[in-house]
Amino acid sequence: MKNKAVWLVILLFVAGGIFPASPAQAQACEYWVAPAPAGNNSNPGSFAQPWATLDYASAQVFAAGGTNCTVWFKDGVYTGQFDPQERFSTPITFKAVNAYKAILQNNGVTLELSGARNMIFEGFEFRHTGTGASPLLVSVERSGDKWSEYITFRNNIFHDSYNNDLLKILNGARFITVENNVFYNQGAGEQHMDVNSVTDVTIQDNIFFNDFAGTGRSNPGNTKHFIVIKDSNENEDGLMGSERITVRRNIFLNWQGGIEAFIQVGNDGKSYFEAKTVRVENNLMIGNSPIETGAVFGVAGARDVTFASNTVVGDMPSSDYALRIVTKGSNPNNLNIFFYNNIWSDPTRTMGDGKFSEGSPAETSNLVLDNNLYWNGGAAIPPGDLISPLVADLQRVVANPGLNTNQAAILLPRWNGNSFLSGNTAIRQEFERLVGLYGFIPSNSPALDQADLLHAPADDILGHFRGPQADLGAYERNYSGAPTFDDVPYSHWAWKYIEAMYTAGITGGCGSSPRIYCPSASVNRAQMAVFLLRGMYGSGYTPPAPAGTIFTDVPASHWAAAWIEQLYAEGITGGCGGDLYCPDAPVNRAQMAVFLLRAEHGNGYIPPAPSGTVFTDVPASHWAAAWIEQLYAEGITGGCDAERYCPASAVTRTQMAVFLAYTFNLPLP
Repeated sequence: MKNKAVWLVILLFVAGGIFPASPAQAQACEYWVAPAPAGNNSNPGSFAQPWATLDYASAQVFAAGGTNCTVWFKDGVYTGQFDPQERFSTPITFKAVNAYKAILQNNGVTLELSGARNMIFEGFEFRHTGTGASPLLVSVERSGDKWSEYITFRNNIFHDSYNNDLLKILNGARFITVENNVFYNQGAGEQHMDVNSVTDVTIQDNIFFNDFAGTGRSNPGNTKHFIVIKDSNENEDGLMGSERITVRRNIFLNWQGGIEAFIQVGNDGKSYFEAKTVRVENNLMIGNSPIETGAVFGVAGARDVTFASNTVVGDMPSSDYALRIVTKGSNPNNLNIFFYNNIWSDPTRTMGDGKFSEGSPAETSNLVLDNNLYWNGGAAIPPGDLISPLVADLQRVVANPGLNTNQAAILLPRWNGNSFLSGNTAIRQEFERLVGLYGFIPSNSPALDQADLLHAPADDILGHFRGPQADLGAYERNYSGAPTFDDVPYSHWAWKYIEAMYTAGITGGCGSSPRIYCPSASVNRAQMAVFLLRGMYGSGYTPPAPAGTIFTDVPASHWAAAWIEQLYAEGITGGCGGDLYCPDAPVNRAQMAVFLLRAEHGNGYIPPAPSGTVFTDVPASHWAAAWIEQLYAEGITGGCDAERYCPASAVTRTQMAVFLAYTFNLPLP
């Protein structure tokens, strides 16, 4: 039983961003950084005596020959320009202890990677200090003959550059991954991301939007693209044109810029192809803004560019309904530009000022528009000078895909310092929320099973495997081996444990049509009684009839009375105090400690006396201190962050699924 409990609580308290709590749990190569005065670069970089800056930490780890190390950043604000330039032989992770609570800020460049290698940045908030800060926020580029390479930005928030881009990857960088981040509010006339004269860049699972008023700024009105892919510096770095760039599984919304494209491939009018071998796939573009754009997709001086299985939906005032493919300055003609399996859905008929596309047929060779869905609120799809779908797209679908178009009250994914506006505390939660609201297609959608498999990505925007019949657009409804619950996709960290609960007959979920599980909802004590007993005795178990005399707040007529009284008879619970059981109260982490240790050691187990020094929020006088400290002593948990246990935090239905799956050896899919 002990091994089950250990793995269970590691999943409950570590999955989703909870990290080791003390040096006693540190791996062979872990270091710590904290803002001054707690952090000091004369310290050894331990949990108790952390360093003060990123640059110093990087240099020390490199000097020590560290491999596969993690440098943890405690909560607080780190001000200044950081420019670690070390070239590590293995990935070194610089990671916030608590996601988005370690803030890197400056009145100029906050993080500059020049010739750096093998670095991962995870869980930070990057921002300028305010008005007057310049130029850009974060940059990655070559230094001399050293490429910046194998760099990853994961699960960060980039916002409010006042003079330039939020993230610029430029001039000889390669093998860069930007995933699961949020970007908002660049400088006037600039982009969220400038991908400029680089190779092998992957941009995936991010959210891009603007909300200038939300951070106290006026909208400059002339910001440009969310992402631009180009090459501005000609042969200065030995590279002519960005190559092998992938933009997939991202969300774009709340346009507040000028007449530009959401994603622009090629831009500066150079005499060579500014971008080559580019894939833009499985992205969701939400039109919830009254501000006019040019079009969601733009190409100017590029070749071998594919736009596949993207979804454009909503009120999207724009010059062009679908695309702009032109040449600028000295650009060569565009070559091999493909659009497959996309959805353009405009219920308000604001997309395109009477035009489907912008550009001259003489400026582009081998432009293919095939097997896409178009909807213009019931009106005719507008024609285009460059290409018209009702002529060029012989496998077109013209029909309402059934997407949610009610975006008037959309909650933007802006971070307020403690949570996003929705109350979620993780970027992935926000991502799945927006996809569920605006990318989901109903069971009667004409987009179902209509994709050309030859040109469809293997997965969809949430990472689902599409299977032998694929849907149009970014979202795959009937993906292969679809999970039981609509709100628990494969990408959910506990999918297999929740599926195991359903297969074992322990739960049928919290709703039907569609069937949902409510993974983030808390478990109350009545529900817990049913879960535990079904896990112990099987889905067919029925407890004895209740007497209604055990707990004063659980009469025999209570729906869970029999289950609660049997839990009492098993010696697993004595109630919540006095003669009460508190059936509607959520199960919290303190109570969970008791349940786990009793499950491990038996119902007569008494843990050692507590010291009150393990967690700052669990003094010795806390009613569950002994149980919580014993859980820590057995190496089962490090708490909810570096110093706290969060005893009053509720246990969710997801966490309860993991608990039951491990405790009762439920077969996992």
